[in-house]
Amino acid sequence: MKKTENYLKYVLFAIIPILFIMPYGKFRCTHKKFKDPLETSLFWGLDGWSATHFFWYMIVGYVYPETFIISTIIGICWELFEHYYGTERPGWLGGYGDCDNLATDKAGGNWWYGKWSDVGCNISGFLIGQYMKTNKIYLK
Repeated sequence: MKKTENYLKYVLFAIIPILFIMPYGKFRCTHKKFKDPLETSLFWGLDGWSATHFFWYMIVGYVYPETFIISTIIGICWELFEHYYGTERPGWLGGYGDCDNLATDKAGGNWWYGKWSDVGCNISGFLIGQYMKTNKIYLK
């Protein structure tokens, strides 16, 4: 029972970013002149969104240090989703970031864009969080 309970907690924990991202996307769609501060370039092609990936995965690595593989797979799937949604623009999110002509977005007002550098931020953040919790790094 304990393992099932931990799995459920992990899944619920993994959903938390979506609970912030979707309303933020909706806000951006209804406030088209809003300039997204997270799109500010920081260094090496990384931006504020990259930093959110790093810090979120650092928390995941700290709270769930034994979930490196599944957490990495989830991060890759998220970037593939962002790439697909940003490229194909299917519109089924219904105004949660899939609107046109936003003030600071990359290609034609597109808010969704996957970046492989975010996967690197996820992995490095996770490993740092894992190390902070366990004083070792293990990839399982």
